[in-house]
Amino acid sequence: MRRRTGVALVLALLLGGVVLAEMQPGEERRVQSRDGAALRETPSPVGKRLSVLAPGTAVVVESTQGLFARVRTEAGAVGWVRASDLVQRGALTGRGAAAGGGTSADVSLAGRQFDETTEGELKATEADLARAYPLVDALEGKRVKPGSDELDAFIAEGRLGRDR
Repeated sequence: MRRRTGVALVLALLLGGVVLAEMQPGEERRVQSRDGAALRETPSPVGKRLSVLAPGTAVVVESTQGLFARVRTEAGAVGWVRASDLVQRGALTGRGAAAGGGTSADVSLAGRQFDETTEGELKATEADLARAYPLVDALEGKRVKPGSDELDAFIAEGRLGRDR
């Protein structure tokens, strides 16, 4: 079980790195996590939590450092958010959703930036991903809130997010 969790964590970190690599200062992004995203005082998973940004909150990226982005909200709040918690503007809503034609499942999939067809194709062509999907699904089923004491303890114990 520990190995499977490790594989899913590596997959998630790799995907997070892709998001960060594309993020530029001045870009508008939105919070993608359905539980919101912790706005922190420092670019660290154990940094002081200032607040939790609601899903869909618009932010402007000011800078990036490691796996974090310094952002400013429309209300003027400034802090650090995990870059993987942010998506490009419009990624949470497609034409159908904007017109009121999308289902909640469609909006959820759009937040992950792919649909069921794309997922099926990936599973069919990438054996490693096909094995990882059940692990990711199990992780998504967990209900640990961003910035919770339980998550902070896990990150601190595993020394995750630190530059080495």
